[in-house]
Amino acid sequence: MSLAQRVGEIAQQRNNEKAVLDFAHIAKFIMANRGTAEAAAIAASDCKAGLLGMRLAAIVERAMGRQISREVLQLQKAAVPASGLSALADYSAISSGFINSLVNDSAFDSMLPSMVPVPLGTGTVGAITAGATAYSVAEGSMKPITRLSIANQTMTPVKSASAVVSTQELVRSAFVGATQFIANELRRAVAITTGSTFLSVISAGAPVVGAVGNTPDAVRIMLSTLLSTISLGQGSSPFLITTSAIAKAWSVLSANGQSAFPNMTPQGGNVQGVQVVVSDAVVSGQVVLADASGIAAAAGEMALLDIGEGSIVADTLPTSPPSGSDVMMSLWQMNLAGILVERYFCAAKLRSDAVAVASNVSNSPS
Repeated sequence: MSLAQRVGEIAQQRNNEKAVLDFAHIAKFIMANRGTAEAAAIAASDCKAGLLGMRLAAIVERAMGRQISREVLQLQKAAVPASGLSALADYSAISSGFINSLVNDSAFDSMLPSMVPVPLGTGTVGAITAGATAYSVAEGSMKPITRLSIANQTMTPVKSASAVVSTQELVRSAFVGATQFIANELRRAVAITTGSTFLSVISAGAPVVGAVGNTPDAVRIMLSTLLSTISLGQGSSPFLITTSAIAKAWSVLSANGQSAFPNMTPQGGNVQGVQVVVSDAVVSGQVVLADASGIAAAAGEMALLDIGEGSIVADTLPTSPPSGSDVMMSLWQMNLAGILVERYFCAAKLRSDAVAVASNVSNSPS
């Protein structure tokens, strides 16, 4: 990597981190004021006092009802003065920066640069099943023509929703650490829910192979079986997606006193040249092999919705729909504040043989 590339990378990281803090600052402001309707009413005075700043205050003021999203700001585009247009651009930049910051936290965002880009929306996507072929022909000979075969399917946007609940004392705190804490929780929540939704989409119908043993040779046999199950070409980008426990086990595997996979770390790396992504959304004991070039994707947008006066079930695995045995907790009565972060994105397998799953993988080093 050249010096200019490194400088550009650092600048991009700083821009992403600023966008994450801006996103968290807006979320914290909404939670502290229980919704964008009330928040918008005091945003002007707060921005003068320096609590939000003119740029973020304009975003809050332009939001309709109780939601802040690019779509909501876009609806007001023609009805507001020029300052409203900058609010739309600013929020789009903040949303994009927040999404870009997930590259090390989400399997979807880690693979996104290698996946086939498509617009965010319902549409038809396809992959070439029989490609073009070139021929060498002699002078005066007939030139053969090949016919492309394309497999089509309908792709629809999917939504991941993440709820973050905090005390009113925290969201009203002026300390920078409070905003950083909310930023970290938002990023973690969005990464997990996005990864879980993404993996469920690409793993649907994927072949499942068993894994036996926890030795370096057993890992190589499992990888060999997975690789033989999917189709790879010169333009392929294979990824192994697994749990932190399995990644840690692989990182310390050894043979004859030497590291079996020297490029592997507890946070990822590569095994036999295949990049490994750690995701908390992967089912325990599973390893997912996915060829990113066989998956279509769009990064999508972020939306913020206040739930400060709602009731929730304080359970990571609530029943859906709710049952009579669920214990409901009122955020208003408990003096809590909540924010719902929704992310719309697209993901679809272009080929049925782009993904394979290994189960019963050991997370104990040999």
